[in-house]
Amino acid sequence: MIFALMQDVVPINGPTPGQGNVMLRSDKRPRPIVLRVNKGGCLQITFTNFLAKPPTPINPLQPVTRQASVRVNGMQLISGTTQSGATSGIAADGSYTGDNSSSLVDPGNKATYTLYASEEGTFLLYSGGSTFGTSGNTAGQLTAGLFGAVNVEPAQAEYYRSQVTAADLQLACQRQNPNDPNSPCQTTADGHLIINYDAVYPATHKYACRPVLKMVDIPRAPSPGVGRCLPIPNSLPQTFYTDLTAIITGPNHGRFPDNGPPVAVSPDRNQPFREFTIHYHEVTNATQAFTDFYLPPQITTTLTAGITATSTTPITVGSTAGFPASGFITTKNSETIQYSGLSATQIGTTQIVHGINSSAAAAASHSSITLYQAQDLSGMLAPGKDNFAINYGTGGIAAEILANRFKVGPMANCVECKFEEFFLSAWSVGDPAMVVDVPANVPLKVPPYPPDQPNKPAPLAKQLESYEVYQESNGTTAKPPTLGAPQPVAKATTAFYPDDPSNVYHSYLDDHVVFRILHAGANLTHVHHQHAHQWIHSPNDDNSTYLDSQMLSPGAAFTLEIDYNGSGNRNKTVGDSIFHCHFYPHFAAGMWSLWRTHDVFENGSRSQTGFRSPAHVRYPMVRSRLGRRSPLSCHCRRSRWLRCRHLFSSIGGRSFTAHRKRPIRPGRM
Repeated sequence: MIFALMQDVVPINGPTPGQGNVMLRSDKRPRPIVLRVNKGGCLQITFTNFLAKPPTPINPLQPVTRQASVRVNGMQLISGTTQSGATSGIAADGSYTGDNSSSLVDPGNKATYTLYASEEGTFLLYSGGSTFGTSGNTAGQLTAGLFGAVNVEPAQAEYYRSQVTAADLQLACQRQNPNDPNSPCQTTADGHLIINYDAVYPATHKYACRPVLKMVDIPRAPSPGVGRCLPIPNSLPQTFYTDLTAIITGPNHGRFPDNGPPVAVSPDRNQPFREFTIHYHEVTNATQAFTDFYLPPQITTTLTAGITATSTTPITVGSTAGFPASGFITTKNSETIQYSGLSATQIGTTQIVHGINSSAAAAASHSSITLYQAQDLSGMLAPGKDNFAINYGTGGIAAEILANRFKVGPMANCVECKFEEFFLSAWSVGDPAMVVDVPANVPLKVPPYPPDQPNKPAPLAKQLESYEVYQESNGTTAKPPTLGAPQPVAKATTAFYPDDPSNVYHSYLDDHVVFRILHAGANLTHVHHQHAHQWIHSPNDDNSTYLDSQMLSPGAAFTLEIDYNGSGNRNKTVGDSIFHCHFYPHFAAGMWSLWRTHDVFENGSRSQTGFRSPAHVRYPMVRSRLGRRSPLSCHCRRSRWLRCRHLFSSIGGRSFTAHRKRPIRPGRM
């Protein structure tokens, strides 16, 4: 389940989106939604519930409740309209609490909310439809993905996309002939593009008349017969992009007139800044990359007669179908017993049966006994499985170790990949949370595995999901299919979502950077910890505490203004700096990302390995008309994409997969 703009979804079938018939468009990566509004302004949200009715049988990985709403912690609700059309204030706040009437939205209906932005900062957006899950570690629709943020920016701020494709950047340049949209781009003397921040897509483009870079703008439409994009009369500003990252500038894409007093660690706070929005959350029902994470399907039988501490062989049972000639069994009271030999109805025909600790075992008549699966690794792997995430992306240590041992993915031939550090490095495992066409964990099959398609159900992902469903249902659903071992060869040919390919956040050295961090999880506390970069707790106070960590409780949100010019901080650190939850069990289970500080121009050049980079993404540093450096930039990893990870969510009741695939031999900045 996710929140998304109407313009970012398409129908699964037919021409019209509707209840249970909607999915993200193929070039839009599943991410938490981020809405932006200036301090002192109002934000009006029109919410349509496209969730499908619960499937039959119930999927234990999804909340049964399909009523939903929009709530924002800490923002003032000015007014709202319920699904019945009634206009109200607090009675339309998207909740169903105590004796109050429900203001939740049924599937297929809509409601509106008008919020006042009284203070700058970031505020958690979520659904009030189902706030409790099946265990203490889940929170209903929140854990399923229905969350995002409202970022309140400084007064007079403007917002621009900070990661775009090379093709989009070409559309956003100043033309040598302003009257000819096909004329060459203007450049500075050293070759940087001169950007037109107000550029719109041509009237003939699939995104006709939308702004290319501007995230909130007046809507436009093609002029009949002229082919130009003209503002729609009497229109209010509209949100066109909900990216996690943005460039926040002052008026006319310039400096802020007054964005806080200078302090010693940040003497110039009026410059534009990069904004990274980071949601920490749990993914307790995430589908794992390998079947080794799951308890093998159990083979059970029933004792025909009870056994005692002095019982001798044979043990008579209803059937021994599926049991090997020798091995171990466990009784209902959890005694583990070794046996050797069997017949159709008897186990252990050649020796006395004893407990695994050499003490005799006992079990009552008609109680069940289960084959002990010696190859079961699920308990050992559990602490390192994908269980925590940032912005729907995860990267637990256990899958990286297995990939190395199975010789798949970027770390396939890495003999040094033995200890903790390798799973956190792009050198060995590539960029975290990548999405590619053929996952690294695909087993050997004939004919070959068909490439996955963006935002559509993937065959392997659906098969692996059946393991998660079987485990979550305690074995009451159909047993999952048997999957072969991963094929140890290079498989992927391209990465998806070129403008948002991974959980790597990019900037250039000395770029002013602001982190907006939020806790979008259930009952666990997290600690945002930054490597190589610090901030002061109270940004307006020179005497404030200098920090590199911030505790986050559920629903909490903080703004971190990185000091000493932001990117690189006081030591001018270039390259990858990890940030993660400082509780080791959380970041070892996937709760980490990278901040990549570049010190050279990244032009998105074609890979020299013969493999395609994602749409030849170009993430350059560009310059404005005045020749000053602009903070707009993007980045491309020029390498082969192999690695896979699965994080399930759904929209309109239909599952999609956010994979994690990694590049091999990534270039280092």
